[in-house]
Amino acid sequence: MSSIAPVKLRCAHKNAPLGLEDGQASFSWQVQALTRNAAQSAWQIQVAPQGQAFDEDCVWDTGKTSGGDQLHIHYSGEPLAAHGRYQWRVQLWDAEDAASGWSEPASFAMGILDCEEWKRAQWISHFQSSLSACPHLRKEFAIKGEIADARLYLTARGLADIEINGQPITDCKLLPGWTDYSVRQPSHCFDVTALLKSGDNAIGAILAEGWYRGKMTWESLHGIWGGVIQLLAMLRIERPDGSVEWVVTDDSWKSAAGPTLSASLLDGESYDANLTLGDWSQPGYESTKRWYDVKAQPVGDELIERHVGVPVRELKEFKPVNRWQPCPGKWIFDLGQNFSGYARLKLNVPAGTTLRLRFAEVLTPDKEIYVDNLRTALATDLYVASGEADETWAPKFSFHGFQYVELSGFPGEPPEDVLTGIFVGSDCPEAGQLRCSNPMLEKLASNAVWTQRSNYLEVPTDCPQRDERLGWTGDAQAYLRTAIAFHDVSAFFDKWLVDLEDACEPDGRAPMVAPTGSRGRDKKLINSPNRGTAEAAWGDATTICPMTIYKCYGDRRVLERHYGMMTRYVDFYRRTTVPGRKVRYGYQYDNLPEGKGVISPTLFGDWLNVEAKTAGEIIRTAFYAESTRLCCNAAYILSKTEDAEKFSEEWDAIRTDFQREFLTEDGRIVGRSIESDSQTGYLLALHFDLLDEAHRAKAVEHLVADIRSRDTHLSTGFVGLPYLLPVLSRFGQTELCYELLLKEDYPSWGYEIAHGATSIWERWNGYHDEDGPGDPNMNSYAHYAYGAVCEWLFSDMAGIELLDVAFGKIRIRPRVGGGLTYAGATHECVRGSIRSDWKIEGDTFQLEVEIPGNASAEIHLPTADAASITEDDAEVPSTESDASGYRVVEVGAGNYKFRCKLP
Repeated sequence: MSSIAPVKLRCAHKNAPLGLEDGQASFSWQVQALTRNAAQSAWQIQVAPQGQAFDEDCVWDTGKTSGGDQLHIHYSGEPLAAHGRYQWRVQLWDAEDAASGWSEPASFAMGILDCEEWKRAQWISHFQSSLSACPHLRKEFAIKGEIADARLYLTARGLADIEINGQPITDCKLLPGWTDYSVRQPSHCFDVTALLKSGDNAIGAILAEGWYRGKMTWESLHGIWGGVIQLLAMLRIERPDGSVEWVVTDDSWKSAAGPTLSASLLDGESYDANLTLGDWSQPGYESTKRWYDVKAQPVGDELIERHVGVPVRELKEFKPVNRWQPCPGKWIFDLGQNFSGYARLKLNVPAGTTLRLRFAEVLTPDKEIYVDNLRTALATDLYVASGEADETWAPKFSFHGFQYVELSGFPGEPPEDVLTGIFVGSDCPEAGQLRCSNPMLEKLASNAVWTQRSNYLEVPTDCPQRDERLGWTGDAQAYLRTAIAFHDVSAFFDKWLVDLEDACEPDGRAPMVAPTGSRGRDKKLINSPNRGTAEAAWGDATTICPMTIYKCYGDRRVLERHYGMMTRYVDFYRRTTVPGRKVRYGYQYDNLPEGKGVISPTLFGDWLNVEAKTAGEIIRTAFYAESTRLCCNAAYILSKTEDAEKFSEEWDAIRTDFQREFLTEDGRIVGRSIESDSQTGYLLALHFDLLDEAHRAKAVEHLVADIRSRDTHLSTGFVGLPYLLPVLSRFGQTELCYELLLKEDYPSWGYEIAHGATSIWERWNGYHDEDGPGDPNMNSYAHYAYGAVCEWLFSDMAGIELLDVAFGKIRIRPRVGGGLTYAGATHECVRGSIRSDWKIEGDTFQLEVEIPGNASAEIHLPTADAASITEDDAEVPSTESDASGYRVVEVGAGNYKFRCKLP
């Protein structure tokens, strides 16, 4: 009998995906360990058409294949048919060569494999292309006979909400999503078989501006990608005999204005329920309102491709925890949590009653909603009631970032259930939980999770509330490792890395934000002399993000797809160094082959630091070194040995020149433009390994001295913060890490929590005891960059660290301290569940560990007394000590309970 079994099969990062395109079918599974130390020695995959026998009709059978591979095994069998449905299964062999049974079959379906197929349909729009209201589009059609399979393929320039026979086709929101529409058009595939019937049917769509045409950024830009919102859809109906019928968008559709008078992602939605169109998406519909012919436009050569990311959905409801009336006619509701989404109304009011909803993250000192920090975003929904009993409404095409809702216009006192908060975000699967004996640290983790969830909406944005909501690259890379600890973001970043590469300039310069806007047009999301490019920590998202995703999820194709982006970025760095030295200063020009001078990208520096600027040349050169090292690693992984050797030599040269330029005789890190050191300068030098061993101890001394000189407070901004606690832990300063974590005065995470934060602030001083909210020009209360500290809570407080790709080898090394009596974390990695829970009772340290199948781990126990170590009450025969004096035990898959004496 085998000691392992295959479970949790996934294809292309998802369960049973629909509409795959060429090259997207890749197979992964988890190895269930039925005994300790169980591991996979071989595997076999079979793929067959849905409903046919594996043994007789396989289109791909790998046969028994030696190895522990279990992640992202790419299909290489017979060509898969467009729109075909397939099933697949896997069998494993353990270390003793005993075969498991076959897994339960999993499924996937192919989609449109040739963009030319989209040309059977046409782009359609309301006849008034500039209509500000959200137009309704509809078509009736008949189906003869039975339906075996029906799928709807759709995309839109703007946003689309689709119904068939009066029923929504999906619970996904804000379709088709956000990308750089000038480069590619995202499409989706939905199984609609259950919504259709033999006989008469109808399909309808509501369109809105969305990101494509709507208001964006603090500059209130409109029409970044275009001025006409359009729908493109194809309904494929397959009968039992294999024949196919298509219903497509064309000039046979009709259009009309509807009850949604306006919809803006930033400003909100206005809806008049008295203008509803009745059963407009059902067959046999009769209307007193005139429906007009649509405008139809042929499909051109645009790249239409499957949206590979994560769908946006309604994910949680929040009931008000408090409400009050600041003045007659106005009520404020506290939902208890800052999040992204909208409010759903439930009403019994007279027809024509106009209700206004305004949204805010915090309150003014006199308990009114605070909206100054929203800048030009109105964040206001208007609803005109129909007077029907128990009418309900929520926006379809807008969202806000808020904890508080101001309701005005309600006649009398509203009932308790008049308003419910609906959290909306990309549906990334939960992957991690933290727990410990300190409530403030648990609250910090919760705040980080909610900030991440509120900003992971189509792209990793900076904030969900004000007139910005852009995919800032620096924030994304700084927080990514923490994001992975909390959620499975593999598919989410699979999509965004494409956006990132689309936004890069051909010469290698990287964007401030991604998506960034139309290529070849004057309008961009960031209008600036350098065309919205950024370097040093922001631009390095091009190297840091692909490598981090690869390390944590093990998909080599991430590096294959984005290796060019990574190396072009380092090429740009290289071209803008000081002549004869591998260091980088500002105000340099890149001399391109055609002789043009291009000003260097924007350097944001250690953004929002606390009175501790770091010299730009230190940041520039440090990230040049790190991106070079990451390119070196990627080259080795991709077997590009010659490239790897060149990058390795370049990194050595940068490291040498960094020390020559910025390292003083007494071990301080000081630049030329700012003749003082900083915490961030030391953190970059130490974390990126830019110092020789002889200089590290002195640099750590200076770092610690700087922290102590500030009454044990940090001074780091966005750039230094992710490395602060990891560097201190690495160099034996665990107790200082806990001191920083547990501070409750400014600047600290505890300061935010003490002031009622339910999410992570953009600024350490976002709120003042006396004055209330801080600078309204840039003051988000849901900005995840400073939440990057939570990576340390997983890796050091709980002790779960990745040692090999995709957690093939794990280190469990809890850092005891801070007065904690217990702490722990669970992380669902691609291989399965990892768990570390420790507690202290008297002088005894207890550690419970779970290691997934097909993985191994080093267990580091905080004791010098090897004889005191037991596992499940049995003595552990022998151990070695690590550099910290911990004793190390090697284990394989399984559950373990260790005990030892604390020193």
